[in-house]
Amino acid sequence: MIYIEMIGLRGFQAVKRCVSRIKPSQTREPVPAAAIAPVVDAMETASAFYPKKPPCLQRSAVVTRMLRRRGVEAEMVIGCHLPPLQAHAWVEVGGKVVSDYQSGLEYYRVLDRW
Repeated sequence: MIYIEMIGLRGFQAVKRCVSRIKPSQTREPVPAAAIAPVVDAMETASAFYPKKPPCLQRSAVVTRMLRRRGVEAEMVIGCHLPPLQAHAWVEVGGKVVSDYQSGLEYYRVLDRW
């Protein structure tokens, strides 16, 4: 998480490059859906011990990278909604949200997918 936060100091595009650089491994067999929950749980546990509450952008970037390193076709999604202006990031696998609450996301307009 610290790594992603440090990358974030260089701007939004730096975080996007950092996430997009990791592609699911082509040499591993597909990971079953049951293997996704431990990665998300690990992120939640790490967040509890982090000195401050990590923003959704950093949490989503970490989960996306961790899942991709395990061969999962994870996709980071950036969205916003109005009014008031609110932006949010979450992770999807196969079109299903895996890293966040499900309700309320339908109000967000997807701006980008990495």
